[in-house]
Amino acid sequence: MFYHFQEATEEDAAQIWELYQKSREIPGCTWNEYYPTMDRISGDLERHALFVLKNGQEELIGCISIDDDPMVQELTCWSGALAPRAELARLAVVKQYQNHGIAIVLIRNAMQEAKDRGYKSVCYLVSKHHERALRSYKKLHFERAGETDLFNQEWWCYEKEL
Repeated sequence: MFYHFQEATEEDAAQIWELYQKSREIPGCTWNEYYPTMDRISGDLERHALFVLKNGQEELIGCISIDDDPMVQELTCWSGALAPRAELARLAVVKQYQNHGIAIVLIRNAMQEAKDRGYKSVCYLVSKHHERALRSYKKLHFERAGETDLFNQEWWCYEKEL
């Protein structure tokens, strides 16, 4: 199947917001009415850090962001040799496309985007209870760098050199 990875536009914002809201229903997902917000989408768009995956009919089927969160960047578990690092965040896939490898396609493309932007590595936080996310990242051979408690949640911290 043909997929097109591209920077998100203002025209994609409403669909991304809807996708974020529906993703809250996934077991293990830590998202709620306070996160992520429409303001977060706007901020990601302004920073040119929000990306979408579209199918051959130009339908949005997933999204991912390269975040800019100092609290995550300052965690002591990250390898100093892999800085600067890009944090992958807010990955979401439309329900009918879940469990078909779309998350992996999004992650691989976001990793390439980060590399093109000069980052040495990528990192992410994943809820210790989000089984789907854990399975996706495992297939990409990320290294577990540690664990943390942030935002009233328990997270595994993963990183990978680009």
